[in-house]
Amino acid sequence: MDSLTPPLQDPDGTAGGLVIATGLFGELVLPAGAFDPARADEIRALASQAAAYATQARGVGTLRAYRSAWRQYEAWCARLGVAALSGDPRLVAMYLTAAAERLAVATLQVHLAAVVTAHRLVGLSLDPGHPSIC
Repeated sequence: MDSLTPPLQDPDGTAGGLVIATGLFGELVLPAGAFDPARADEIRALASQAAAYATQARGVGTLRAYRSAWRQYEAWCARLGVAALSGDPRLVAMYLTAAAERLAVATLQVHLAAVVTAHRLVGLSLDPGHPSIC
């Protein structure tokens, strides 16, 4: 495995990670090393607030599409044995490349938006304009 993203240590991806409950995507697992453990409660509170805003700012159809896109991305990452919430644009670019075989460009854009939103909900930066993604 290369240095794209931290490997999952348990099948559920929670070893050493921080599980953040969101209304938008359900539970998101922030991998160990991606956050300061002393700030876990603060991260959870901010993520909860951000999730509430994100849910209010999007229509029902968009929310459904984001949830579906996130589940597909998360499953793809699990098959590779990598953490979905890595903040690594190269990982996202690889996913989009793999998904391009079965999805239209507009759907790929929804998937990218969902992945970026999930990262933002847990306080991770993911630049959708990164050269790896564009």
